[in-house]
Amino acid sequence: MIVNTDIPRLLKPPPNIDARWRGKIADWLGTAFGNVFDAVFRLQLTLVEEITEIEAAITGIRSHSKALGMEIPLLKANGELEAVKQAQEKVTALSQQAEQLKYLRECILLVGDHIAARSLDPDTIRRFSNFQPPGFLSGKNGLKREIEAARQFFDQGYMVILNDLTHSLRVGDLTLKKGSEVRTVEIKSNIQGYRSKEAMRQTIIPSVVHNYIRSDVITRPHRISGEPDVVKFGVRLDSDVKENWNCAIAGQVHKGLQKADVAHLIVGRKQYLAARRKDLAKMGLALSALTSEGDWVVSNVQRRVVEYAEVSPFTQWFKLDSAIDIMTGDLVVLSAFKMADLELLFAAKGLKLVWKRKMTDLFPIRLEGEQVSAGAFQHKTENMGDHHRLKVMYAFLAVESYVDIIAFLLSPEAAEQARTKLARFLPEPKSTNEESPPEDVSDSGNST
Repeated sequence: MIVNTDIPRLLKPPPNIDARWRGKIADWLGTAFGNVFDAVFRLQLTLVEEITEIEAAITGIRSHSKALGMEIPLLKANGELEAVKQAQEKVTALSQQAEQLKYLRECILLVGDHIAARSLDPDTIRRFSNFQPPGFLSGKNGLKREIEAARQFFDQGYMVILNDLTHSLRVGDLTLKKGSEVRTVEIKSNIQGYRSKEAMRQTIIPSVVHNYIRSDVITRPHRISGEPDVVKFGVRLDSDVKENWNCAIAGQVHKGLQKADVAHLIVGRKQYLAARRKDLAKMGLALSALTSEGDWVVSNVQRRVVEYAEVSPFTQWFKLDSAIDIMTGDLVVLSAFKMADLELLFAAKGLKLVWKRKMTDLFPIRLEGEQVSAGAFQHKTENMGDHHRLKVMYAFLAVESYVDIIAFLLSPEAAEQARTKLARFLPEPKSTNEESPPEDVSDSGNST
């Protein structure tokens, strides 16, 4: 039985992408796969034009659909039933068209996510992705000034990422990189724009995050008057856990599909099913058979196109053609693991896994054991390590590595490391009978 979703949802294809748009996306992603950043920078300028045109089209469709929807009650009142039917059909067609355009926009943002993932520390992306996504780029004040600034920084030798062209960089307007230096810049069209609370937030957060990547700690909450904490305490820990990312999985999927309509791969405690669009019915039967006994967590990696911006996109593993096939739904890759296997792996670490069934990817999980009360996370044992759970589901992190990371974070060694790192920056504590852990000991575990 599948815990987090069901088979129809897993196999539901994304909105249709026609051959023209598929070719465009393939060209864009191919450029992003390259190592010539001036081409990548020019690509981003092209994507700004493309995405603003798409957004304008979506806005126009919504307006037209709304107008038609307002006419329907009048047509009904006049007894014009055929006109009602035609209007309803037009509204449905417009809705489908809008969904297709929205998905195209998401695919463009995934290209941006690929650029960011190749350029930045994963923890930088994780921290910047934990905020509300921005709205449409086409409605953004100061976009022209932002593009001008991007050109200026590029001319100064910086690698420039336009943050609004990604799902994952949700703070600041531009990310700049030169050597090991990484900066985030907020661009305003006038000086008054920098004085708002939102502009202060967009300035403080990047400064704190970049310092955190350099020093491994956030020593104190950062506040804006009258606002909740912008950034809380944090400590990034180092461990000897060797993360297994199942790097060969893309090639194994390709070979598996040469031999069978539905490829079934077993890699450690994790299993994969892959099939072409034409064989989805067969995949459904194979998935039903696989999950008929026990409790399973299953995910379709295509979902990363629109969700879970903190997770590296599948474009980091799959070659261009296969990545495009996943985006369009022509190739479906499912990742699965059994909860009983997860329980056994944690039990081998002296930890008891307690979980509740819920139709969501991050269903409740809690860990119990002696080392929990002694570790750095005794205040946070429920849904700890969700970020790593998503990496198992939507990237290709091994289940065994996930368990190793969480077990380390709950260890006395991790607690001591957190105290040591904080001690370098904090004043000597006053005498007390209790020790309180930092509010957010980063469950990023390793720097990955």
